[in-house]
Amino acid sequence: MPRRGTLGSLLALLLVGGCTASPHQESPPVGYPFGGAGHVSAAEQAVLASAEDLAVTDCMARQGLTYLSRPVRPTPDPGNPYGLLSADDARATGYGLNALAARETTDPNTALVARLDPPAQDHWRQVLLGTDRNLQKIVLSDGSIFSYRSDACTYQAHLRVVGPAWDALYMQVSAETAAFADDVQADPRVTASHTAWSTCMRHRGYEFSTLTDARQAASDKPLAQEREIATADATCQQQSQMWPAITAAATTLESRSQALQARTQHLRTLRATAATTANTLLSR
Repeated sequence: MPRRGTLGSLLALLLVGGCTASPHQESPPVGYPFGGAGHVSAAEQAVLASAEDLAVTDCMARQGLTYLSRPVRPTPDPGNPYGLLSADDARATGYGLNALAARETTDPNTALVARLDPPAQDHWRQVLLGTDRNLQKIVLSDGSIFSYRSDACTYQAHLRVVGPAWDALYMQVSAETAAFADDVQADPRVTASHTAWSTCMRHRGYEFSTLTDARQAASDKPLAQEREIATADATCQQQSQMWPAITAAATTLESRSQALQARTQHLRTLRATAATTANTLLSR
């Protein structure tokens, strides 16, 4: 797995786990190209990350070291590329920000490592995170570079769960999906809906220019206020016809994006295989 901290944030991004769910049991997420084929949901990520963390235990044990694995709890999905929000979700959990903060957990390995002498601590971390002499890089078509340490137990566990083809494809699809979303947002139908949304929010007492402004304003609020802002947001999205505008723009662009569609379908296949591997590992 990528190193935690550099590509370590990728572990949270690429994977996630804790429960045992198939990637095809959920309804397609709204707002993702090609029916969400290239989208790894928060629940799926929890399953994959839990399996990876368990596989780290095996890898560390082969080196005579102890690693305390723990299930990664599913968190609310961080939202689709367009900030679309259903009224039901808004009333129940707002943007999911308070729920996300409440699920933060401490690493049980912190106390374990603290009991070791300094040389043993260094060795433990080196086995877990790898060494610079085994630093590898993935270069994407847009020039982005992602690095990882191939001798790290985190990376070996990552490969065991998702396989060697996952990283480059996942990151490529993520980058292309972000560019796709930008193109959708630039469509005149969508920009008009955003203007109407902002007017609607202003009539409800909120001076927000963008959906991001609303979410950021709710980020430090208690749950009740978060839900109030999110509910107004969702209501104004409906009134401004934002969902139909985005759907129409995305449908137009999808018809011109066969290469991205093929990559997202390939990622869907890898997701299914990884889910099977993860569930088998977690069920032992």
